[in-house]
Amino acid sequence: MTICYFSAQYLPTVGGVERYTWNLARRTVAAGHRAIVVTSALPNLPEHEIDGDGIEIYRLPVWPVMNGRFPVIKPGARFHALTAQIWAQKLDFCVVQTRMYTQSVWAARAAKRRGIPLLVIDHSTGYMPMGSGLLGACGRLYEQVACRMVRSTGAPGNGPKVRQFLLLRTAASRHQNNAR
Repeated sequence: MTICYFSAQYLPTVGGVERYTWNLARRTVAAGHRAIVVTSALPNLPEHEIDGDGIEIYRLPVWPVMNGRFPVIKPGARFHALTAQIWAQKLDFCVVQTRMYTQSVWAARAAKRRGIPLLVIDHSTGYMPMGSGLLGACGRLYEQVACRMVRSTGAPGNGPKVRQFLLLRTAASRHQNNAR
């Protein structure tokens, strides 16, 4: 089985989603499956490689908006060549990390068009902080549109609110079983 993880940020960038994606991909390989990570290009890193953990990594060209905190897909010949390589492979399942990046919207819609099952994992509970002025309002509007576009794929989602519900349900179930 080949699982493709789409994460706008990935190692060596340090962060929670980056490590979460790496751990999922690493465990996929350890279970005997193939893991592909599609992320944003970084200076001095190859656009395609297989790392020491056996994870295949594709780095797409981006504009590093907000000092790289919000990478925006840079369409063009390199983007199209790399994405053609990715989609030419037999992908059995796609995991899209977070809802708000241009890569997340593109990946969810592209997987749906190709009939590839996908899951969107959201790691946040609110809007990306951009202030309360015009920039903040524009950012919130973009996120609302991006969320609608991702939701329109019909992909099931998982995020902090879902996990909180599942934890509460599990705790309640254990409590009922202990009370018997």
